[in-house]
Amino acid sequence: MNKVIFKVNRLINKRSVKKSIEKIFKVNVVKVNIINKQSRLKTVRGKKVRVQGYKKAIVTLKKGQNIDLTTGI
Repeated sequence: MNKVIFKVNRLINKRSVKKSIEKIFKVNVVKVNIINKQSRLKTVRGKKVRVQGYKKAIVTLKKGQNIDLTTGI
């Protein structure tokens, strides 16, 4: 499906994600979807612990392009 998922800073927006991905990996980004995962309470050994939230960016790349995350930047 030509999609890559990144965990990004909670203050970042779609436009800056697109610019950053295109600059770092030298690919063409077609679309960016953002998912904001809220923080929640979790019970660990009988105690309530807060699990911090985060933001995920689902980046759709142009057909035929890909990002190889195993090679590093």
